[in-house]
Amino acid sequence: MLTFPAYDLAIMNPHPAELIIAIQLVQSLIALVLAALLGYFHHGFRHSFLRLWALSAVALAIYLITSAISLGLYWAGPQFGYLRLGFTVVSMAAAYAHIVWLMLGTREAAGYRKLRLGLETIMVSGAALFGIASALIFPFAAESSELRILFRVDLRYLLTGLAFIVAGSLLWRLQR
Repeated sequence: MLTFPAYDLAIMNPHPAELIIAIQLVQSLIALVLAALLGYFHHGFRHSFLRLWALSAVALAIYLITSAISLGLYWAGPQFGYLRLGFTVVSMAAAYAHIVWLMLGTREAAGYRKLRLGLETIMVSGAALFGIASALIFPFAAESSELRILFRVDLRYLLTGLAFIVAGSLLWRLQR
């Protein structure tokens, strides 16, 4: 019969939060590789939508890394509450910036006219501010956890899903 020391059992049965953190870190590395590839292709082909998609991938990587750190701080204890809130604010700002850059790049890839840089900056800044505001809704009130999850998780999932559906349908119509 094969026996394992205690430390091996901890590796074989990780806490679900540890798995989520590990998955998010791997996803962030993949997003950074994607951003580098899109940046490389932008440099070679000079299509501005590739730059926007590269920025979207960087924002996604920032979201994933800061979200993983925030989750780790949550499990580390309540003494890290304000630090965790800081990472959550950055995470949510990056998540919404990711959505806007994705949509702007898809808009340009679908053949629509390129937006002025000022308007692009306003849209990304507005999305980031919305993310910051959603992170600051009742940050420490235990009785408001459902409302907090609604704004931090559910709304972000809804908007991200809609953005990918719209982006996919625009690009699908473009191929025809």
